[in-house]
Amino acid sequence: MTRDSNLPNVPTDPTVPTGGSPPRRDTDVHVGDLKLRCFLAGESNDADRVRIANHAATCVTCTRRLDALRDEQRAFEDRISFDRFAAGVGRAARVPAPTPGLARTSARTFAGVRIGTGAGHWWRRPASTRSFVAVFSVGSLAAALALVVGVRPLFESARVRRETIAEADRISNADRAAGRNRVKGAASDAAVLVRVASAHDPSRQRTVATEAPEPLAVGERIRIGVQGDNGEGGDGAGGTGKYPFMFVISIDDHGIVTPLYPQTGASIPLPQGAKMQFLPDSLELTGKGAERLVVLLTQEPLQRETVNRAVATAFVQSGGDLHKLRKLAVVGEQFHRTFIKP
Repeated sequence: MTRDSNLPNVPTDPTVPTGGSPPRRDTDVHVGDLKLRCFLAGESNDADRVRIANHAATCVTCTRRLDALRDEQRAFEDRISFDRFAAGVGRAARVPAPTPGLARTSARTFAGVRIGTGAGHWWRRPASTRSFVAVFSVGSLAAALALVVGVRPLFESARVRRETIAEADRISNADRAAGRNRVKGAASDAAVLVRVASAHDPSRQRTVATEAPEPLAVGERIRIGVQGDNGEGGDGAGGTGKYPFMFVISIDDHGIVTPLYPQTGASIPLPQGAKMQFLPDSLELTGKGAERLVVLLTQEPLQRETVNRAVATAFVQSGGDLHKLRKLAVVGEQFHRTFIKP
């Protein structure tokens, strides 16, 4: 674990483009494009999400494909307004109703193709190439309409992921999509957000998901943001709140425990206020394999030895599998993030 204090201040708006260099290793079997798109849209099931994240951590090709798909989605959204595009398709779809005379016709011609209800085949060869092109164009328009219907949920999910951190006062779909946890219950409004900064351009950052493991590329660093509890006063100006203390710690798949905030001594005060505040320094997870980050919010300060024992006990109970690590036996609230190191 290394620290770096030179990263620029991170804005509170989580609408930050993704970035980072790919991992160094590759594999022989790659994930299909459809599964990668579902993974990026947050539509994969739990098993696929974990499998794809683990695969991308060791596959240079699939990591580059994920980056390319993210860039493609951002470029598409920047270039085309969804509302304008949907309105144009809606106008094209409004076809006038057939007249009574046409409805009673037993046989008629459309784009040079005679369609009838009498004897013979329901489809006849077009009279000319121009007729065939006209029919093909109609089919293309229908396919475009179907594509719009399928693409709309992707736009909606992207909008949800871009909700600002200070908007919601409880756990919502936007909170989960943005990689943010809030403390459940009306007495607390604390929240935690973790981001990954690119090794080459620290201003390019992405938000870490709350459920799936996050693959890291070589040199990428993490930032931890916390939003303090407003307390009973509700003015967000530094009230004591329900959880005035915090402790951040990590454990790797070898069972090595590393206190982060603080590195020695007891818990530190939880930053108070209505806005997300990022802790000083950035962190680089060294070594290989998996590592679990745990943020603890408590009513009383915790000693380092107490937290170390709680983490070690949970690690033993999980059989040494960080993906199965349960909540620590500590009174308070806690937030977990799992990383796959390159």
